[in-house]
Amino acid sequence: MEFTSLLYRRRNGDTVTETYRDGAWHIALSQKEETAVLAMYDCADLQKSVSRELYAGMDLDALLDSGKDILGEKLLRQGNFTYADVETLLPPVRTDAYCFLSGPAAWGGVTVNIVGEIIPGLSGAQRKPNPIFAPAEVDPDLGSRMPKQMLLGRKYPLLLSVHTDGENVLEFLYFVEPGDPDRDPIVWIRIKEYRLTSPDDAGITYRIASLSRKTGRVIEKETFLNALAETVSFWVRFGKQGTAFDLPEKTPEIAAEGLMMAAAHTFTGPHAHYGHLWYGDEVHDNFPPNYLWTLEAACLLGREAWARQIREHLFTYVLNDEGRFVYRQGEHEIYGASAEEYGELLFILCRYREKLDFARWTEEDTEKLMGIGELILDVCVPCPEFDDRVFVRMCAEADTNTRVHVYLNNNLWAIRGLEALDTLLSLKGLEGKRFSAMAALLRKNVTEVLASVTKETRFGSLPPFRLGYTAEPATLSNCRDTFSAMTDSEYKAYMTVSHMRAQGSDQDLTENTYANYRYYPEALSAMLLSEEQAEAIVNMRENLGGEFLAMTRFYRWFDDWPVLHYARYLLETGKTDKFRLLLYAHTAHQGHPDLMCYYEQTDAVGAVRAPDCIPSLLTTPIMTGWMFAYETVETGELRLLSAVPHSWYEKPFSVKNLGYSGGSCDILWDGKTLEVSFSRPLHQRCVICGVTAVPDDSGDAPENAVTLREGITHIKLRLKF
Repeated sequence: MEFTSLLYRRRNGDTVTETYRDGAWHIALSQKEETAVLAMYDCADLQKSVSRELYAGMDLDALLDSGKDILGEKLLRQGNFTYADVETLLPPVRTDAYCFLSGPAAWGGVTVNIVGEIIPGLSGAQRKPNPIFAPAEVDPDLGSRMPKQMLLGRKYPLLLSVHTDGENVLEFLYFVEPGDPDRDPIVWIRIKEYRLTSPDDAGITYRIASLSRKTGRVIEKETFLNALAETVSFWVRFGKQGTAFDLPEKTPEIAAEGLMMAAAHTFTGPHAHYGHLWYGDEVHDNFPPNYLWTLEAACLLGREAWARQIREHLFTYVLNDEGRFVYRQGEHEIYGASAEEYGELLFILCRYREKLDFARWTEEDTEKLMGIGELILDVCVPCPEFDDRVFVRMCAEADTNTRVHVYLNNNLWAIRGLEALDTLLSLKGLEGKRFSAMAALLRKNVTEVLASVTKETRFGSLPPFRLGYTAEPATLSNCRDTFSAMTDSEYKAYMTVSHMRAQGSDQDLTENTYANYRYYPEALSAMLLSEEQAEAIVNMRENLGGEFLAMTRFYRWFDDWPVLHYARYLLETGKTDKFRLLLYAHTAHQGHPDLMCYYEQTDAVGAVRAPDCIPSLLTTPIMTGWMFAYETVETGELRLLSAVPHSWYEKPFSVKNLGYSGGSCDILWDGKTLEVSFSRPLHQRCVICGVTAVPDDSGDAPENAVTLREGITHIKLRLKF
């Protein structure tokens, strides 16, 4: 059976049609000479589910009690694993799960839970989440059944929530107009009711839902179709502007593109929001990682104009006249940004300065840059306990902002940031040597003190995450394996969680878990530790309850939102199988790849432990981009294809408009020949990794790598396998 159920033409000539063909529904958008066909769903899939062998047949408590990442180690030993291998090891995230809908202009949005109820975005932690629309209002029987949910075209932010009893179908299409500016935007709802045997005889009604308007009221068909066509046209156009992936494994490909759309409608234009539910409260808007990782993602994934807007908004409204993030947390409203975050911001601004239009920055912008440097210098103080050596003494996390100590991650990223600041100021013709001089002093002092406080352990030469704290944390989570033997009473006492801002005992579980999920990975990503020290940290994380499928454990669940720091370290050191395991696990189990919603915390039984957030959402896009183009921290060497699995070369793949600091590149593999094109002549060291090429006059071709000559804009290589 084939028929057209909807046809609407916009004034600009765009045409939106909905068709049913061979059991599947589609929406097509025709613009000038192009037509984009966006899948809705196949009726045959409505009651299908992914077959899973949970925990590889092992006992979950045993896996969590173990200090080792048993499942991760199993896959890494196996080698050549796929996304499907990782996806099927854990249940899907369902308990307390939801997705969100909004538009880039809206100040807020709504969430839609897994039964299809629409929850207003103003429902925060202290408010009961009362639905403004529920499917059971339409049909108490079908509407109470668990729906199958998916996005239009698998990635565009129009949600389909489809209920069926095997004979009858109740379909809801939900969306928010991109230009709706409200913090309480209208959710447009189309309700379609039909029998599977006669889809051409569907009953259709149109409604809206909103907290502040008369919710649930019926809307005229023409009004609804106008909003639908506008929304589909906007997001298809948006999707064409960024990096385009065509990969052998489709879920990472689709997630990399769709999650950039999700980031765009989590933000309000260039203004960040951390997430939704109570993470949509404005108090979290200026949390530094919102801006750090969105700048990285936008520069990497073809969104340069947005990156420039975000940078300008950051400097105009988020940083005060001293260069400080206006971000306070805790009962005493203390500033919550860390030296690591300030240092990382300076590093990102320096790396992507051309994309961020540095030449046009104002004098006030430059003053705020210097202000950031002065803030770091202010917390570089002589420390009597370390023979008056100067170190950064500052909080390392907003949650623990009253814990002011000499944290390793703060000091290492302060070094990177101060060096970057000197570079930026010199390009403006200004003197920045006092900043790089402090960076050099910190390098010297960190090296000297670590030489005396690093412990030789069974994990290797282990540095402490905090100078003055033990280098031998009892555990990194609620695993039963401990660094040293503990009695049951000692273990029970240690497992008492301290308040985030309170100081614990000499062995503080809260401090150790925060070190595992932030401080250690951030220290690793600065690439300033010795190889032995870094390897010891990784070895300890792998054996002391730090990881689960390479994701970061936190107590007895996953808190994987800062994991991009660890991903960076894994790429830097060539641990590409583990990098790919982390990418697959995060994509499958830290949220919903089908709904483009990624949570701050989830667990191994498929429950949401904390709401969605921007850094978690951007992990998959950034890591997927880094698989193909990654720049090293120390030298800025551009590494292409460094994390692409060998099995992918069995099929064609391509990436177009992928950014790096000096421009963008297109990479095309047709199954025989690799072709790389650069948007401008190459002016940095560039290596194509993991391939052996038949040499030509464009570059050198040693085994398993090709080094490109500077100045080229295009190369075509025949690869040998």
